[in-house]
Amino acid sequence: MTTRTLHTGAEVASGVGASVDTAGELASVLLLAVSSGSPVVTLEGSPDDVTWSSTGLALVPDETTRRYALPRYLRAAWTGAGTFTLTAETRALFCSPEDVRACARALDDDGPLGSASDAALEEHIDAASAEILSAFQTAQFKLPVYAVGSDTRRKCADIACLYAMRSVGFNPDGETNLFVKAYDDAVAWTRRIAREGLRPVGVVDATPATYDGGASLAFRPRATR
Repeated sequence: MTTRTLHTGAEVASGVGASVDTAGELASVLLLAVSSGSPVVTLEGSPDDVTWSSTGLALVPDETTRRYALPRYLRAAWTGAGTFTLTAETRALFCSPEDVRACARALDDDGPLGSASDAALEEHIDAASAEILSAFQTAQFKLPVYAVGSDTRRKCADIACLYAMRSVGFNPDGETNLFVKAYDDAVAWTRRIAREGLRPVGVVDATPATYDGGASLAFRPRATR
């Protein structure tokens, strides 16, 4: 977990803060502290530090806000004047607690993990994400990873779900053996990445973009008589 300061200080007019590179940490707990004035503070994101858009988060002073699937670059934006600090504790989490709860609800409509806190589930997601990152690194992805696709999120949730179910207790030979099968399938997926060159969809890593100059055609002149 890394603590990043997105803004600190006094502002007399609306504006935006400096860009902060999350370095591949895709989830964040944000905290806004306002010491004077009443600025309305939001979070903006960008995949390339050029094109910016709102993440849709309106931040409430002194309340933590969780956000998953963050873009690579973040910055604070505000309207109105005031003195405030916005910090983000970022982590490399490849899915959300709700993704893990959804895995559990597949067997039980009440959700065996329904009472588990986000913080508790994030610890299991952290372990699952580290397992996937290890496979990515073995497969010659260049870390950090800035974005992942739906298959990575799903497999991360499957792994984290079993870890979470073990913490609350379940019978692996009963009906919940589907959790074990989903976990085994996810682990087999990571091994295919590491050993067989499987490329998950939507992964954006730190490998620089290259251009090979495109294709060229060569023609042999027609012989003359």
